[in-house]
Amino acid sequence: MTARRRRTVVSRRGPVVEPPPPPPPVGRRWPALIFVVLAVLDLAWYIEDSGVFVNPSPGDLLVHLLRVTPGLAAILLPAVLITRQPDVGRRIPALLVGAILFAAVQGLIIAAGPLQGAFAILTPAPENLPSVVPSEGIYELIVALVSAAGLGLFALGLLKARRFADRGSAGAAVLVPAAAILATMAGVVGLLQLDLGGVTMTPGVLAYLVSSVVLGVVRVVAWAFLAAVAVRGWRAGEAPLAGWWLLVLGTGLVLLALAMLNIRNLVDVTDPTVDEIYGYIEATAYAAGNLCLVIAVAVGLPAIDRTEVRSEA
Repeated sequence: MTARRRRTVVSRRGPVVEPPPPPPPVGRRWPALIFVVLAVLDLAWYIEDSGVFVNPSPGDLLVHLLRVTPGLAAILLPAVLITRQPDVGRRIPALLVGAILFAAVQGLIIAAGPLQGAFAILTPAPENLPSVVPSEGIYELIVALVSAAGLGLFALGLLKARRFADRGSAGAAVLVPAAAILATMAGVVGLLQLDLGGVTMTPGVLAYLVSSVVLGVVRVVAWAFLAAVAVRGWRAGEAPLAGWWLLVLGTGLVLLALAMLNIRNLVDVTDPTVDEIYGYIEATAYAAGNLCLVIAVAVGLPAIDRTEVRSEA
């Protein structure tokens, strides 16, 4: 084909129209400062309450770092999300509400300390089981439900931001029911190991025992649901791919830590060195998993500026 012929064909097809650029964010970033301030206050409270700088050894500092990281990550999640996606509240409100609920869990955990006395007065522990305070167990279940609601809404928001169909993610579909079954089995076995001889089975004690099992199941299922969403988005090639991969890594590490916690509750480790190393691995996995969640959002997860969010239907 001659150059003249090529020019004629191009002229018939008309000029190439470039797709319009994505609309600029219209939200405001200043609300992120609220959560930054809350994170600083949480860190200050932890330092004061735990005595971090009172003759600490390197091992003590590592333990404090692993303990404080998940809470700080949870509080900073809405801050990073708002900074990275200022209009997230308008386009995918479930993402923002989920992140805020997940951050609110840390406040509920802090409030549990001053409420210990009230729990003991409201529902005294049985003489044979001084560690079993029914109202405290119910409060912990409420905290777990708030955390699960936050993770669930966050996962639903990620689903709404997706553009591509699932690809080879059949294994992710069984992740949630499998996690629920294993967590329930671990909770029931752990419950059967309790020595309840001579304990009067009052409604309060029964509520505590049931809530202890439900607590473990709710926590594992919430993270498993987020992990399943992460795997599906990563396998489908959603953008940003690094963010989805970090989310897969983070949820996997958290599930590993929760599995190690359940095993720890079922198996008595007599060797103190092995128990210490096991505890470090468990705490590191949990802290790193929560941190990966924040980093995933920091690199742009999800890419809502490239897609039209599906309407509520």
